[in-house]
Amino acid sequence: MISGVGWARIPDIHPRSQRMNARSLFGLIVLFSALLASACGQPAEPTPVPTPEPTAVPTPVPTVSEPTPTPEPPDDRPLVDVSHLLDFVREGIYKNSDGVGGAAWLDYDRDGFLDLYITNTREAKNALFHNNGDGTFTNVAEEAGVTSETGNTAVVAGDIDNDGCTDLLMSGDGGFIGDEPSSFKVYRNDCDGAFMEITESIGLDALSESYSWAIALADIDNDSDLDLFVGGPPGPGFDFGPPNRLFLNGGDGVFTDISASAGVIDDLPACGVGFNDYDEDGFIDIFLATCVWLDARFRLLRNNGDLTFSDVSFESGLSIAIEGLPGQAEHDFRFGVTFSDYDSDGDLDILSRNFGANGWIFENTGEGTYNAVGYEGTFDDIEYPTSWAFGVADFDNDGGEDIFYSGNFPVASFDWPPNAGLLLLSRGDGSFRNFPSGFGLEELFTTGTAIGDYDNDGFADILIVTSKSRGQGGEPVLLRNQGGGNSWITVRLIGTASNRDGIGARVWAKADGKVVVKSTHAGSGFLSTNSPWLTFGLGSHEAPVDIEVRWPSGLVEVFEGQAVRQTVTLTEGRGVAHEAD
Repeated sequence: MISGVGWARIPDIHPRSQRMNARSLFGLIVLFSALLASACGQPAEPTPVPTPEPTAVPTPVPTVSEPTPTPEPPDDRPLVDVSHLLDFVREGIYKNSDGVGGAAWLDYDRDGFLDLYITNTREAKNALFHNNGDGTFTNVAEEAGVTSETGNTAVVAGDIDNDGCTDLLMSGDGGFIGDEPSSFKVYRNDCDGAFMEITESIGLDALSESYSWAIALADIDNDSDLDLFVGGPPGPGFDFGPPNRLFLNGGDGVFTDISASAGVIDDLPACGVGFNDYDEDGFIDIFLATCVWLDARFRLLRNNGDLTFSDVSFESGLSIAIEGLPGQAEHDFRFGVTFSDYDSDGDLDILSRNFGANGWIFENTGEGTYNAVGYEGTFDDIEYPTSWAFGVADFDNDGGEDIFYSGNFPVASFDWPPNAGLLLLSRGDGSFRNFPSGFGLEELFTTGTAIGDYDNDGFADILIVTSKSRGQGGEPVLLRNQGGGNSWITVRLIGTASNRDGIGARVWAKADGKVVVKSTHAGSGFLSTNSPWLTFGLGSHEAPVDIEVRWPSGLVEVFEGQAVRQTVTLTEGRGVAHEAD
């Protein structure tokens, strides 16, 4: 029995794999052809924004954040819909827009509570919800200067100038359905509750008419600042869109396009990107989820340590189709990338959604290669569990990483039943059980999903972005995790030799002879950014735990005797240094 309210064990189910058939593929093509034909109107011209020189002042980050008292749960469901807390509507796909939106959890004002940013379509305002610390939110986008109104899709939150205040970067929309793509935007956090748009002044004006569904930040050259990858999605009718782009952060406030010299320009569109050091050589690598029906692959670009990358997709096992598994290479259309130790063996595996089929897990062999496996024991009751986005977290804090799928694309042209949203609870051995959700997402057009503990109770909550479709939807869905009795510890990182937020770090929690590993990312899943803070589920363990951190700088430290059921901030250089295992 899993401890906690509503987290009851359900009967195990047996694995079954399904593949997209020809009728499904035809329905998808018909759908998007119809959307392209029905798109109307001209995109709004972006309004120029002044871009003075950055003047941000770092402010100390709190070392411990006390959990907010959890109110009595209204019922016995583990995840409860509290969407009424967010007053927001994302406009739909028939408004000269791609209609796909993302979200980001970030603590923009450094008060110890996660705030929320959600993108919107053209002529509609993005939202920045300030977390009031009492379980409620207030939209402060106007006061903060981040409404945009030119149309945005993916959003990544990260501190690009290392001043201790999280900045916002977001891609434009259009191109796939809209007549013209809208502008990529960068908002610098001025550390006083307001942001300044600085896209042109930092050298990213080359992205002024470049839409994307895949953006992420990481330090590719180990110089302590975050660099930027912008993936090129498919164009109208599944043609090739803009190329993939890689921008190097010079540390002086300016980004330089090194795409050609780095070897990342590709003719395969990318709808998902993630950074992870797969071969543990100290240089972070690039994982791409490609999204075109013909010759699509999962891509791995190995960082050679000299600002160049080599395609090792086949050598690593990521582009090899496995007989009998869903999503063969010739029929892939992948959305999003995330990293998780799904089989609890101490290393990070890869999860990616495959639109219209079961998707993939790539199991890390520990030798620089991956094995493609199916989602064992998951989909007996849903023939085609489609979804754009997904999130990974230990939702019941039992020590195993769980998976959440956010609904689907609700149109009759598709040859699969509606998906209400799936919650797959880990058995701890690499297989999952399907937890009956009752999330009610069947009729919603869901896109980005972001995971974060907004009420600081130690249990991960879920934000799902929806767009208007068939006259309904558009309001975000916020699912609050009511938690339970299992123990936990949340880790916040402060880099010194590494980038300020420790993005790219790998962190292990060690308790009762068991090791749980997680990593920090700025941009993951689909269109969105999860919380930068890592929560480890510890089951029944109540004694202090040791936390090991492998920082992006290469330093490996152990922070011993950390008390559980609290949030701790670990600063680089203050632990006990030792050799990596």
